[in-house]
Amino acid sequence: RDVTAGFRCYRSGVLRGIDLEAIASDGYAFQEEMLLACADASARIVEVPVVFVDRVRGSSKLGGRDVAEFFLVVFHLAIKRFFRCADRYTWALLIAWTALLIFHAHNLFAFNSYWGYDGGAHLDYIQSLAEGFRFPDPATNYLAWHEPLYYLLMAGFSGVHIPLKVVHFVIGLVAAFFSDRLIRCLTKNRLTLVAAFISFNFLPGLTEISMYLTNERLSVAMMLALLWLMIRSPFRWRMIGLLAG
Repeated sequence: RDVTAGFRCYRSGVLRGIDLEAIASDGYAFQEEMLLACADASARIVEVPVVFVDRVRGSSKLGGRDVAEFFLVVFHLAIKRFFRCADRYTWALLIAWTALLIFHAHNLFAFNSYWGYDGGAHLDYIQSLAEGFRFPDPATNYLAWHEPLYYLLMAGFSGVHIPLKVVHFVIGLVAAFFSDRLIRCLTKNRLTLVAAFISFNFLPGLTEISMYLTNERLSVAMMLALLWLMIRSPFRWRMIGLLAG
């Protein structure tokens, strides 16, 4: 599944059916554009595995400009195809994602971590791990030894000076991503997908935990990821999920 592979064969009939003048890339990224053009022309695409041996002499002809163009072309093609192929349900889901992003971004800037009923306890727990390399004293912090994975994660980011609210924001987006993946596994109905995504991600409980530093948010993200793995992955992951549950 290498979309940048350069060792290719094209049928002449396929090339005659493609508007080669529309291929805009002037570097190696034309390989990605050609592959998409063939797919849009309903051409049959077959990949034959090869053994790739690293070069032992000379150096790669690829430069930083080529690598950047690869990424930019893929992004451009994705946007172009989206506007060409998106239906009303895709637009509805995009609007829901945008609204969710704006909502969480608002919480990121509008709320103070200390406003939560136990915000001080959360921050004391994280500070104890980040600065003192110890768990807090149960006598002074009732959260001591409670869900250590979340607090170890937050302490690690705190140690490299990444704002905890930003980490919390990213955890929320991870949870939203896995909710989308999970719903897609459970239904193929586009309307149900949009309705379920909106209903789940704007539940009052998730709305509240998006405002403050709280360990429940990581739990939600991890449970959604685990459920998705249980559905999509082999039997061993389902057993791990059952044991974890």
